[in-house]
Amino acid sequence: SASSTNAMVTTAEGGAAGETAVTPVIAITVANNDTNARLGTLGSATALAGDLLVSASHEGSVNTTAEGDTESTDTGVGISLGLTITTDNAFASTARDLAAGGAIAFNARTVSSNKSRAKASVAGGDDAPEGDTGTGGVNNQVTGQRNFANDRAGSEGADGGTTGTTDGASASGAGSGESSKVQVAGAVAITVVDSTSNA
Repeated sequence: SASSTNAMVTTAEGGAAGETAVTPVIAITVANNDTNARLGTLGSATALAGDLLVSASHEGSVNTTAEGDTESTDTGVGISLGLTITTDNAFASTARDLAAGGAIAFNARTVSSNKSRAKASVAGGDDAPEGDTGTGGVNNQVTGQRNFANDRAGSEGADGGTTGTTDGASASGAGSGESSKVQVAGAVAITVVDSTSNA
């Protein structure tokens, strides 16, 4: 059997005051959890007189909070972004033949609580230049921070392709036409979870 637990908390706080106050506050959490219970290869079958239970379980929580406090007599600009990207995997498997006098069971389970919270005291988020989808804007800022998180996770040893992605999870809202991007926002919180249990 294999089991794992984790609890991660990421908090970013910032503030500014003045005639023109700019307060970007960004909190990012990337969590990759793999729990594997596996019977490896063997030249012959493993024979057991009784029952066999192979189990893999993971329990975890992630809390990401970004809080900005801006006070301005003229212009207050800023964005508070809380971004959580979590990948949880639990696998129970065998690579050999088994023979048992009783029951054979393989169990895999993942339980996780993942939260992102963003708070800003003034309107924020840069307007993207008209017709420009490459720079500026809340969605582009989210994409930039996601790419930073993916690169950092890779540099710390995360396997390629294991880090979750925020593709398709950008901040968007209703408007005229088929779709409309949100380009002015004070607070953006995004949580992306990829959870897999396989036995």
